[in-house]
Amino acid sequence: MKRLYKEMLKKSLKGKVSFNESLKEHTTFKIGGIPKVYFEPESIDDLQLGMTLFLKKGLKPFIIGSGSNLLISDGEIDRAFIKLSAPAFKAFSFKKDTVICGSGLNLQKLIRRCIDRGLSGPERLAGIPATVGGAIMMNAGPGKEGCIGDMVEWVKAIKPGRKNILVLHKDKLKFVRRDSGLSGYVILEAALRLKRSRPDILKKRYKRIVRCKMSKQEYRFPNAGCIFKNPQEQELTSGEMIDQLGLKGLSVGGAEVSSRHANFIINKNSARFADVFSLMKLQQEKVKKHYGVWLKPEIRIVR
Repeated sequence: MKRLYKEMLKKSLKGKVSFNESLKEHTTFKIGGIPKVYFEPESIDDLQLGMTLFLKKGLKPFIIGSGSNLLISDGEIDRAFIKLSAPAFKAFSFKKDTVICGSGLNLQKLIRRCIDRGLSGPERLAGIPATVGGAIMMNAGPGKEGCIGDMVEWVKAIKPGRKNILVLHKDKLKFVRRDSGLSGYVILEAALRLKRSRPDILKKRYKRIVRCKMSKQEYRFPNAGCIFKNPQEQELTSGEMIDQLGLKGLSVGGAEVSSRHANFIINKNSARFADVFSLMKLQQEKVKKHYGVWLKPEIRIVR
């Protein structure tokens, strides 16, 4: 990237602009290379200007959120990564039984504030490392007990390169398992409709969910959460199929299938993108051979 373009970005944009930012420091997998541009906008106007300038240069913007649920390639990445970390994207306010929150707000912080107010719903998302925007984008949640999409009243969003801010109401949103239908949008803000309950009951429920996750899921090494979606046509989950094939502990380079939860891959020893990707392919091939099912990634792969 030419020096004049870099200088122009630094002068034009108010937020943090970096050209040597390692994405390892911004992902829960601790894997990722260096994007052409890394940007933390100061405001919505700053965000819109940044995305317009990036697109003019042929750089596709990517919102990184909390960096969970992501596997990002090593080396130089020909994209602009954007993190909505400024206070403008983390604001939240309550109006009766509704909370209006910025997409950059930490999901666990939101849950704790809702519990303190006796508002039920978000506590079912306890322990999920995400921003509000990221959780909505992937429709995070346990599934059987409901997902965040069940609570969404409206979403305020923009499309990269366009100035209009859109308000998408629940009747226009199509939430399904692990998908919001909002691909191509950048979520700015959302309203969640909640239910009344007692704070002490919600605190107990929150602690129970966290304890359950800590006992079953992987937390000892960097990871991106569940790697594969559970196939609808199978009684067994992805983790159960991988486990029954004896693949726990299988490794490629620094990546290893977790011995605690078979649907987790851990970064045990400075794993690289290729290590994780190769290990995923091995699992997919073995599951396909024995069960006739090709496992689909739940994590987002960015190259």
